[in-house]
Amino acid sequence: MARFAVRVELFGRAGEDDYESLHGEMQDNGYYRVIESGKGEWYHLPTATYDHTSSSQSRSDVCDEVWKIAKSVWNDPGILITEVNGMVWQGLRKASSQEVKAATA
Repeated sequence: MARFAVRVELFGRAGEDDYESLHGEMQDNGYYRVIESGKGEWYHLPTATYDHTSSSQSRSDVCDEVWKIAKSVWNDPGILITEVNGMVWQGLRKASSQEVKAATA
């Protein structure tokens, strides 16, 4: 299984509604804005950052997929895809079970 950290920025005058559209499309395609720690606790990722796991996609595949998703909601996106073998963090806000359920449904 490959794990990816994905960052998307909508350049120009993108507003909250544009990002909400992006978040919905990303979530529908298996890109989540929460991350689980090794202790089973969940945290919110920074704005427009997503966690994605795939058994069959390469970095290029993920890049192509995210590009299509981002272009479907905004005409001038920028994306960054990083394949990771582990993550550490500090200062992220904990997500409640309701928030995790909503973010991964």
